[in-house]
Amino acid sequence: MEPLVEAGLKVDGVDISRRMIAVARKNPKLDACRFFVSHGNDCGQAPEGTYDLVYSHLCFQHICSRTI
Repeated sequence: MEPLVEAGLKVDGVDISRRMIAVARKNPKLDACRFFVSHGNDCGQAPEGTYDLVYSHLCFQHICSRTI
């Protein structure tokens, strides 16, 4: 998220791990970001219709082909 914030973008984060969300919230570079906990099949409480782009760094390998 840091490079996107440094590029001047408004960035929010979603993760299945509450621990990783807590780590991210402690990062001063991400102070303006919001964070949402996912259940693994959603984007948590991230508001619908808000985002111009959704980027996933590593989740696609975990999507079961039967659910696509």
